[in-house]
Amino acid sequence: MKKGRSIQRHHVRYEPEWTVAIYKGEHECLTKLHLYSKKSLSQGLITALLQFVQDNYQRATELGEEKK
Repeated sequence: MKKGRSIQRHHVRYEPEWTVAIYKGEHECLTKLHLYSKKSLSQGLITALLQFVQDNYQRATELGEEKK
């Protein structure tokens, strides 16, 4: 039997606390993105991320209840 993907909670914000359920690999990507973009951020990156969201939102899987 195939093992399922690990699900983790990721803090979107700490104050007020807001967490979402995401896959383990996605958690690593978001953590690195946050780390690498602390000093500066380009509008090109934001544009590319917005396009990624538009292209992939419909195929995203709901993993669990969000805590806001």
